[in-house]
Amino acid sequence: MDSAESTRHAFADALAAFDSTPSAPLTASEVADAIDCSRRTAYNRLEQLVEDGLLETKKVGASGRVWWRSRPTTASPPTAGLAHGSYESVVSDVFGTADVGVFLLDSDFDVVWINDATVHYFGLDSATVVGRDKRQLIRETIGDVVAEPGDFAETVIATYDDNTYAEEFECRITAGDGRDERWLEHRSKPIETGEYAGGRVELYYDITDQKASERALREREHQFRSLVQAVDEYAIFMLDPDGRVVTWNEGAERIKGCSREAAIGRHVSTFYTEADCAENVPKRNLATAARDGFVRDEGWRVRKDGTRFWANVTISAIRDDDGTLQGYAKVIQDLTDRRERERQLHHERDLVENLFDVSPTGLMVFGTDDDLQRSNSRAKDVLGLSHGECYAAGDVDLVGPDGQPLSFEERPLGRTLKTGEAVTNQVVQGAQATDGDRRWFSISTRPIRDDDGNLEQVVVCADEITELKEQARQLEQQRDSLQHELDEVFARVDDAFYALDDEYRFTYVNDRAAELLGHPEATLRGRNVWEAMDVDADDPIRERFETAMATQESQSFERFSEPLGIWEIVRIYPSESGLSVYFRDITKRKEDEQELAALNHLNTIVRDITDAVIDQSTREEIEQVVCDALAEADVYEFAWIANVDPKTNSVQSRIEAGVDGYIDEVSLSVDSDDPHGQGPTGRAIHTHDVQVTRDAFSDPAFEPWRDLARDYGYQSSAAIPIVYEDTLYGIIGVYSARKDAFQDSESEALGQLGEVVGHAIAALERKHALMTNTVVELEFRIPRFVEGTCPGLDADGEITLDQTIPVGDGVYLQYGTVTDDAVSTLEAFVDELPFWDDVTIMEQAVGDATFELRLTEPPVVSAIASRGGRVKHAHIGDGDLEMTVHLPHSVDVHRITDVLQDTYPETKLMTRHSVVQTDDMATRVAEALVEDLTDRQRAVVEAAYHAGFFEWPRRSSGEEVADSLNIAGPTFHQHLRLAQQKLLGELVAGATASVGE
Repeated sequence: MDSAESTRHAFADALAAFDSTPSAPLTASEVADAIDCSRRTAYNRLEQLVEDGLLETKKVGASGRVWWRSRPTTASPPTAGLAHGSYESVVSDVFGTADVGVFLLDSDFDVVWINDATVHYFGLDSATVVGRDKRQLIRETIGDVVAEPGDFAETVIATYDDNTYAEEFECRITAGDGRDERWLEHRSKPIETGEYAGGRVELYYDITDQKASERALREREHQFRSLVQAVDEYAIFMLDPDGRVVTWNEGAERIKGCSREAAIGRHVSTFYTEADCAENVPKRNLATAARDGFVRDEGWRVRKDGTRFWANVTISAIRDDDGTLQGYAKVIQDLTDRRERERQLHHERDLVENLFDVSPTGLMVFGTDDDLQRSNSRAKDVLGLSHGECYAAGDVDLVGPDGQPLSFEERPLGRTLKTGEAVTNQVVQGAQATDGDRRWFSISTRPIRDDDGNLEQVVVCADEITELKEQARQLEQQRDSLQHELDEVFARVDDAFYALDDEYRFTYVNDRAAELLGHPEATLRGRNVWEAMDVDADDPIRERFETAMATQESQSFERFSEPLGIWEIVRIYPSESGLSVYFRDITKRKEDEQELAALNHLNTIVRDITDAVIDQSTREEIEQVVCDALAEADVYEFAWIANVDPKTNSVQSRIEAGVDGYIDEVSLSVDSDDPHGQGPTGRAIHTHDVQVTRDAFSDPAFEPWRDLARDYGYQSSAAIPIVYEDTLYGIIGVYSARKDAFQDSESEALGQLGEVVGHAIAALERKHALMTNTVVELEFRIPRFVEGTCPGLDADGEITLDQTIPVGDGVYLQYGTVTDDAVSTLEAFVDELPFWDDVTIMEQAVGDATFELRLTEPPVVSAIASRGGRVKHAHIGDGDLEMTVHLPHSVDVHRITDVLQDTYPETKLMTRHSVVQTDDMATRVAEALVEDLTDRQRAVVEAAYHAGFFEWPRRSSGEEVADSLNIAGPTFHQHLRLAQQKLLGELVAGATASVGE
């Protein structure tokens, strides 16, 4: 047979896998499954079939490959052109004695010829076979000798029904009379030319030995695979010739940390480090194994998760009988633990060597025969030997601390050799130093035993402690000195400090601690702190001390000490011998914190009162709300509000809360020379500032009322003036059981409360003045006003003031007229009077002009306005000033007169009488101005009116009026529109009501 036929015989099973799909491509895995072999074996056979031209192949994807059956050629068979006799002769000569069974069939599929091998394989008689229909022969004879007659008959007869294709398959012949059991490979194809064209030739190859070999090989492979899989201490896997994984055992999964599914098909370089891959180690190892048969290597390898392990690796090349490289077997042993142990052993050995060499301690190793086996250089220095001098145990004289010589058995080495026990820090004296003094040593020994526990060696450590001995002596001298200095330091510690031993007994108490604890140090030293201070068993401070001692962690906390009656901050610093305790009296700080909390509470009260007084409609309601709120506060006992009677210079009660009749019982005066006028109330009346007494029982000024303080249970008091625009509306009295109450912050908050109440009362009085039908009209005259204000100024012309408008923040606008010859006088007033800020001539007419005057805190106008009054009219002519003032009946006329005379001493009150207002419409408009309009809206309307904004043509634009009011133009127009809407609504409603009547 030629080489192609040999390949067909050797790899018939692989080629047969394509019979069912002769044109469809198959993968190596599909072929391996079909013929029951490993993928690698299938791959090698497929490649060989490609080389022989029986299969074709190509690469698919990143790492895949497929194979398919080569197309059959259509060349004429070698029998073409031969005569029938010649053809039979050729066939007989070629196949007659060959090991290949042959059936030659004509176009009717009758047997034309069979050879001896066919007779032998199937147990046939050629004389009875030739000329028979092959179909009948299969059914009646051949079917009886094949193992699966049905499948055999179906497959062969199918080629007769469709004689257009070649067929290949394997079949098993059963043993029988004159025949052996064997495996045959059937190959048949149609005859396309010649005498038997349309017929078919069938060849049967004996593959019994091949099948046996394959079966044995499969069994061996199965056994080997089972063995490999059972071994988990080694990673054992196969690589294809390209270095890709084709098998993967459990050991590989464990060592590499990679599953079989993830590993198969991956290149072996995946499991090398990046450095090895960069050095081409994987490829070089495979090349070496292929060249030399195997390669061994140790180095780092990489698991799937990226971790490294130290591995011993053997790679062996696998070749077939022809020497063709089939792949590689790789065995890996994880030596990480062994390498780590070796590394640790090396490290420990190096460490011991280095310690031995660099140790400042003399180290010596003796055998059980007293022989020195090893020593470092420091040992010879300690022993006082030269580096070339030998030493034996006992060569150096040693004496004990008492100066008596030590026998060998009394020395550390002798004791260990005798008893087998270690000796620790035995102090001895050795050879004398150059100064004649003996040297001191501290010697320790440790026995080394063999595996049976027998003494094998003794390690001796010797330290010279001569300097330490001297230092210890010096330290003892310094200790007393340091103790003395420490006592002085403790004496300078500002905090209270005491020390306790581990049983909580006093060992030291400084003066400050003794002062706070209430016991001298002498009586405390040695006593238990809990007993000495009478601390309850459940006092939390006990747990604090015990925790600090147990954990050896410092503690810091604040507490109120019941035994001491103070707030204290305590810091505990533990040591093994006891506790150091620092504590400081922080009662003052705690009181300050409590005062701050009280102040915050007071601010809340003040805000609540502020909100409440706004909603009240009478002065009495305002005063009652204020007193009730103060009396209900936790920090105060009671409160009252009183007026000042200017006729009697006495204080008259108005409202009380939290107390009954106190203000009637207490004697108060406004006379500063009277002791009853020198208390907080009298001082507040004169100063218009909050006045306090923080300790009623020690303040000399409060002496007249001390009995009352005891009776009513208060220690401090405050008098808060109710003031607005420098007008005193009354006094608020507040009383507290706290000593040292009403500190600066609290007094400031109460002062703000007085201002709020004063503002509210003033607003009510202004409202009452505008809305009431009866007011007090006062006529004042100030002679020589111009001369007194601006000396030397001509008093020609006339100035008339018709309207005064409060703008806010003490600013007022006045509108009036001035004759031409008095304009210079008006301008001179602006220059001379500090509260006249600016004047604007608004419209010039024949003979006179209108003007706008801006004032800031004018004393007369402010005093009148703050009491709910107004300047109705003022006129300056011939140098004199005449002024008409309207005031509510509740206002003290004398106070207004006093203010005018204080400012202008020549002021005279000319007339005083009541004026009745009867215009209901005007009353309603006044009510609307007061009740419906805000302060800003009212100021905008009045300023616009008097500035001529509503005249036509306008004397002032909106922007000019806005500038006078120090507001933006859009803000002016917004306030004006809202005010107009409210006023017009009131007028229309009033007119409608009048018509209805």
